Amino acid sequence: MVDLRNIKECGLDLLTRLGARPSRELNIYLVRHIFTEANRDEKVLLERPDRAIRVIPEARAEAEIAAQFMANKLWDEYQTNPKAFGRILVLYSPFDRTQDSTIPYLYYLGQKFGRDSDRILYRPDDRLIELQIGLRGGRRHEEMAKLFPHEFAYYELHKHQNAGAYAPSPLGESYMELAWRVRGTHPAILNDYERKDVRHCLVVSHGGTSRAFAQGWMNYNPQWMLAETNPGNNWIRHLQGVPRNGLVVDPENFRDLGYVHGKGAPLHNPAATQTLLKGAEDSFVLLAQRPNDAVPPGMKIIDPFQGPRRS
Repeated sequence: MVDLRNIKECGLDLLTRLGARPSRELNIYLVRHIFTEANRDEKVLLERPDRAIRVIPEARAEAEIAAQFMANKLWDEYQTNPKAFGRILVLYSPFDRTQDSTIPYLYYLGQKFGRDSDRILYRPDDRLIELQIGLRGGRRHEEMAKLFPHEFAYYELHKHQNAGAYAPSPLGESYMELAWRVRGTHPAILNDYERKDVRHCLVVSHGGTSRAFAQGWMNYNPQWMLAETNPGNNWIRHLQGVPRNGLVVDPENFRDLGYVHGKGAPLHNPAATQTLLKGAEDSFVLLAQRPNDAVPPGMKIIDPFQGPRRS
């Protein structure tokens, strides 16, 4: 009996190797918000709730440059193959700074494609809000250690053992809790891909949220999130592939293309933003079967087929 699924997958692989782009490809663009008053001075977080942090007006020009880059890129792709282009979906965090940052993207996309929902869809998603840092926001480490000695010691213990992804700050959440929350957006995106012909999804959110999204979508290990340098404001990361199992993302068939835009961003090199964490040498991961896995610097890779025990 002929396995039609294998024929389809082999065909897509052949197209990729020949340089052709399959019409069923899904492109995810992760966008960080405009530079804000809290980016300039974290102590603002002690005066105003995270949701209401405002962008700095003079910083909006760089966001417009990024939005124009994105609109031009998608417009060029549309003109190359209009029938295969599909729809554009823009998801954004409902915080003030991310809504503010979404405006230029929708404006310049509208200039190219019109505002008709037949081409551009957009909606907020509250699962995309920033990492909830709780009482740590706006406070120096010395102040945290004095106010919350037990909680701070617990947090630091994890951090120095390369396990910071699992440690929440007081009244906050851990990076893994953020990642689990953000993964809740993935089925909705894939549903729009299947049912609404969405082929390009812009996710306008926050630095930590963008890292968590990439970690979950690509199924990188948790330490990757902390080893990954926080993106600069208005940086755009590109994930690309073909969901081949219905509404289940298969990371093996997706590529992390790194940043495609951003002032100071290392373009098209996702490994360039990984840093060496304290305690990394004491951590290990099993050798992955898929070719596009990412292991943070310094971590050991163990091949489980070489022996029954880790030496």
